[in-house]
Amino acid sequence: EHYHIPQVITHTTRAPRTHEVDGVDYYFETAASFPKNHYLEHVTYANNQYGSSWEGLERGVGNDLWNMVVFSKITCNRGFTRSCITS
Repeated sequence: EHYHIPQVITHTTRAPRTHEVDGVDYYFETAASFPKNHYLEHVTYANNQYGSSWEGLERGVGNDLWNMVVFSKITCNRGFTRSCITS
């Protein structure tokens, strides 16, 4: 909202934390539902899957995928980092 660009929500198989809301903070997936999406990138960390999907991009920005930048929430924990995708 602050930058007037749409938020792209990523997916994870980890359990939501107390304050997190499905579809707002992440799309919380099961081990069975996670592979049904089409991922631009994904990673396994601490036995959980994380990823950015085409479906999430479409929900976030509609069909205007050409003029966007994907901002990903990056958590640095014990040396874990994830790359951002830009177009």
